[in-house]
Amino acid sequence: MAGILDSKQRIMDVLITDEGRAQAAAGELSIKFATFTDRHTFYAADELHEASPVANDASSRIFFECSSRHQDQIVVETLENGTTKAFKAADFDLTSQNFVSGLSAEGVPANAPTVFSGSNFVENSTQIIGDITKNFLEQEILGTIDPFSDVTNFTVSRDALKFQITNSKPSGYTSQNMSLENIESLFQDRRLAHLPNFLYLPPNNQPKVGERYGRRLGNYVNWNQKPHETLQDLMTSLEGRDSQEIEFTETSRENNIIIQPFEFSNAGVKKLVIIDQGECPDEDPFSPGKRVFFIGKLYKDKYGSSTYVNIFTVIMD
Repeated sequence: MAGILDSKQRIMDVLITDEGRAQAAAGELSIKFATFTDRHTFYAADELHEASPVANDASSRIFFECSSRHQDQIVVETLENGTTKAFKAADFDLTSQNFVSGLSAEGVPANAPTVFSGSNFVENSTQIIGDITKNFLEQEILGTIDPFSDVTNFTVSRDALKFQITNSKPSGYTSQNMSLENIESLFQDRRLAHLPNFLYLPPNNQPKVGERYGRRLGNYVNWNQKPHETLQDLMTSLEGRDSQEIEFTETSRENNIIIQPFEFSNAGVKKLVIIDQGECPDEDPFSPGKRVFFIGKLYKDKYGSSTYVNIFTVIMD
């Protein structure tokens, strides 16, 4: 968040928001993009610009110092223990216990917050999803129009998908009740085997004089699963599963989208966990490589180990 403070001396003031500070404390702050907004700009018509108002001169205007807003958090996050991080949207609060409050029965802000329970979560799912996206829209980010494209939005070929849920679908486990202790932990899951923090790293001694690498302390079994090296490996592992296809009938050239999967049930609202597998190479000459995402849930077994249960596999072409 930034604000113009003094037109002659102090031009711009930049601070890390509360959300950014929380990420910095967890060692997860990574600045990749910068955006600009005209939220504090006043547009007015004059004799020369009656049809399209222009911004008023702000050089003599008094501005408040920049501060954090709840709209700074635009993505609902899942914590390591599987709970949802507290998230404040336009008309409700999504707490770590997955309770939504702040809406009246008519869907408008109430004087006393209403705590949802039971079927309220499912009945208000459309309102909840809409309010979550408002945080991004209320950034009022300045954008540009692609002069070489007539499309600035995107539309999809299907608005809804349905999958048949059985004892073995879509999870792939053959038993109706699968013990978490019998499912591989995160450090053995093949969906994470390509990441540096999950590689097989047996302990080595310090290298001796003249040696480049130290000798291993012992022979340790590699319990990690083999990662998906190609798209064909992935498709083989998904053989026999139900699949649905969605096409982008209209889209911009860059096709920048944000995907946030949620589960709505009588128990509450839960953000599903996404694992980015990365890009799998294939032999398609027109669109080489497919981006793969795994969507599922994160649990803790009785030993305290984190276990991921995959529900859907999304392949972006």
